[in-house]
Amino acid sequence: MRALILIPIFLIFGCKSQWIHHNEKFTKRLDKSARLVQQKDSIIRENYFLKLKLYQDKTNSILTVQYRFDSIMDIQSKFYFKDSILIKYESKGVEALLYKSSRKKEQPYAKLIDQVAYVNQKNKGVLKEREIGLFNYSKLDETYRKLEKVNYATKDLDSLYYHKLIREYTDIIEEHFKK
Repeated sequence: MRALILIPIFLIFGCKSQWIHHNEKFTKRLDKSARLVQQKDSIIRENYFLKLKLYQDKTNSILTVQYRFDSIMDIQSKFYFKDSILIKYESKGVEALLYKSSRKKEQPYAKLIDQVAYVNQKNKGVLKEREIGLFNYSKLDETYRKLEKVNYATKDLDSLYYHKLIREYTDIIEEHFKK
C-alpha cells in the first residue's frame, strides 16, 4: 500500500526535474548559438548605470541586464526565451538592504543573491534561490564563495511570478530598445 502512495510522488518529482533538466540543456545551447543583435549602456543618474545586451538565434533570445549603483547594488539578470515564451530567469549579485532606522553593526548593509526561475508553462515553474548577508565590501569574493556553499531554497511558482518577470522584461525592452 505504501508503494502505491510513493509511486505518484516519484512521478511528479521525476517529471518536474525532467523539464528543468531540458530547460537547462536548452539554455546552455542557446548561450553558445545566440548572437548579439543589440546592446545599450545607459547612465540613469550619477553612479547608476544599466547595461543591456540582446542575443538571438532563429526564434529564441536572451536579454542580459546589469544594474549597478555605486558598490551597494550590482545585479546581473538574464531572461531566456524559447519561441517567445520565457523558460528561465537568472539573477545574481549584490542587493542593497534598506532599514527603517540606522543600520546596526551586526546587520549587513547588503546581501548577495542567487536566483534561478525555471518556467514550464505560463502558470507553472520552480524558483531556486539563496542569499547571504554582506557586511564588508572588501570581503566580497570571500562572501561569494560562502554563498556557493549555501543550499538553494526551492518553491513552486505561479502565474503571478511569471507575469511579473514578463512585465519587467517588457518594460526594459520598451524603455531602452524601442526608441
